[in-house]
Amino acid sequence: MEQNKDREISLLKKEIAFLKQNRSEIKAEHNSRGAGRKEFQDYKTVQHIFDLYTNGDSLQEIANKLNDLNIKTRIGGTWAKSSVRFILLNKAYLEKGIIDEKTFSLISERMRRKN
Repeated sequence: MEQNKDREISLLKKEIAFLKQNRSEIKAEHNSRGAGRKEFQDYKTVQHIFDLYTNGDSLQEIANKLNDLNIKTRIGGTWAKSSVRFILLNKAYLEKGIIDEKTFSLISERMRRKN
């Protein structure tokens, strides 16, 4: 039991170090009507979210970890399951090469099965 706690603490420390190095930025993209679509551009954190999800963490667990590390959403708020879900299902990250097609398809399918 103590080993599990030590392992979890060690993993959290690594996540903290990783995520502290990568703060979020905001980039606005506009459609033809000028309506803004903001994209979370901290791509290392985005990749980390994909990694956590593919390794079995739930949406809530990922949100909790990001909040514990004081990583803010693209608008400066706290993370919720819906924020994590939006990132995981956002094709912009597929188009930018943050995630590959196979992984994106597997994640999409996994989410469909859970709903």
